[in-house]
Amino acid sequence: MSSMGIGAWLSRFIEDNLERAFVQLQLTIALLGGFSAFILFVAFAYIDNYSVFLYLITISLGTMLGVEIPLIIRILKESFSLKTNISLSRLYSQAFWSIKKTMQSTNLYTQPYHTYIPSFGEWGFVLVSHLPIKFKENEPIKTLKYLNKEVMNKMTIFAKDIDEIDVEINKLSNHKLIGYYDEGWKKWYE
Repeated sequence: MSSMGIGAWLSRFIEDNLERAFVQLQLTIALLGGFSAFILFVAFAYIDNYSVFLYLITISLGTMLGVEIPLIIRILKESFSLKTNISLSRLYSQAFWSIKKTMQSTNLYTQPYHTYIPSFGEWGFVLVSHLPIKFKENEPIKTLKYLNKEVMNKMTIFAKDIDEIDVEINKLSNHKLIGYYDEGWKKWYE
C-alpha cells in the first residue's frame, strides 16, 4: 500500500500526453506482472535470497498501480462521459432518481433516459459528463435499424409512474440508495 502512495505522489510529475503515459504504464504493468512468476521461479531456483526479487517486483507493481489511478482520474476530469444503467420500473424509480441526483450533486451534467429491453423490461440510464449534454441534438448512426431521431427524443420523456420524483442523494453517511432498493423489493415480494 505504501508503494501505491509513492506512485500516487509520482503521478503529479506526468504533465503531458496523459493518455499515452497511461497506455505505456498499462503495458509495463502487463509485462512485469506477466513475467513476475517466471522471474520469481528462476530467482527461487538459483539464488539463496530470492525475497529481494519478490520485494522489488511487489514494490514496482504497487508503485505503477499507484501512478495509474490518479492518472486515469486526471484523464477523465479533462473530458469524459459516463453512462450508468439502472433498473427503472415502478419498483425502483426512487433508486434511479437518487442515483441521478447523487451524480448531479457532484456538479456534473446529467441526462436521464430510458428504453424498453425485451425480456428485461424498462431500463433507465444516466449519461454523465463535465460538459453540457446535448442529447436531443445528436443524430443516431444512419445504418441502425430501430433507432432514429424520433425514438431518441422519446427516450428522455418519462411516463407519470416513473417520472422524476423528489429523493435524497446517496451518501456514505445515509445509505439512502440501499433503502430505496429495499423499498422496491418489498413492493415485489410482500
